[in-house]
Amino acid sequence: MKIALVNNVPPIWGLGKYAFKLHNSLKKLCDIDNIYMDFTKRILKVNEKDTSIGRIPLLDNKVFFIYRAAKHFPDYDIYHITNQNLSFIVNKIKRKKSKVIVTCHDVYRHKKHKNFLDLQLSKFLYSGLKRADAIIASTTATKKDLIRYLGLDEKKIFTVNLASDRINRINKSIARKKLGLPLDAKIVMHIGELDAEIKNTYRTAKAVEKLSGKLKILLVRVGKGKYESKNVINLYKISDKEMELLYNASDVLASALTYDLPNLPIIEAMKCGLPIVASKTSSTVEVVGNAAYYVDALSVKEISKGIEKVITNKKLRETLIKRGLKIGKKFTWDNAAKQVLEIYRKV
Repeated sequence: MKIALVNNVPPIWGLGKYAFKLHNSLKKLCDIDNIYMDFTKRILKVNEKDTSIGRIPLLDNKVFFIYRAAKHFPDYDIYHITNQNLSFIVNKIKRKKSKVIVTCHDVYRHKKHKNFLDLQLSKFLYSGLKRADAIIASTTATKKDLIRYLGLDEKKIFTVNLASDRINRINKSIARKKLGLPLDAKIVMHIGELDAEIKNTYRTAKAVEKLSGKLKILLVRVGKGKYESKNVINLYKISDKEMELLYNASDVLASALTYDLPNLPIIEAMKCGLPIVASKTSSTVEVVGNAAYYVDALSVKEISKGIEKVITNKKLRETLIKRGLKIGKKFTWDNAAKQVLEIYRKV
């Protein structure tokens, strides 16, 4: 059985991390290739072999690049497309009579489209989901959305949660020194693009600023964009090692998402003993359970109150950390790979 994982996102981003980490674990269980479409370099990489796709004037965009790159895919028995935004190439791959599986992390673009043109784009990007032989949903909430909004057959949707490698526990002072962060401040960690409403960065930053009169506190955020404030440190494109240091250097992870979608940082936070302030979405509750302090994502006051409580209430902190470490053990890439391999065998 020849299998390939198909991806177009670099490993520094969540979708790319999912693809590369899953591939590494699947390699321990089966013979599987990695197909990576690199839009920046305009190349198709199959394992270590590169094929130049080149540029076409006036049509040099990401969607058309992916469509052209798909023409050069080698033949496989199973193609596993690792994010829903690539599902439009299912129709092209299906011509080779192979089985196709698509991982769908969310249908946010479809549910929250900005206008008619945005809706049509989402319909195009997701157009291959109905023709896929199986769908892997990252959460039960995503599975329900696929059934409700896209009318997919429940029988072909399988839920496999996201996962995380083991995150080493590092002394907080050592981690801060390596990152150049102050030793005497409380540090709130946040991951998300500044202008991505679902990540709730603006409200999170305002919640931290609200506490600056009571505590010496900083928000260290990772993501595109810059929030101008003396209480905010903006980071972008940091390495896995630096991310590990930041988890250990922080006092709390603030992840009060405004939309119900999979959330990789909360799994990573639990793994390294970092308490979490989160919004009570069904996807977060499904993964974290009682190992987070829940707040109203639309209330700066509540987010601020939650952060303060987790930082200052020692008993609460210790309880959340203990629960998180226990729950986090379940979410490993090796476990996820075993579940995915079973789906390969079913199709």
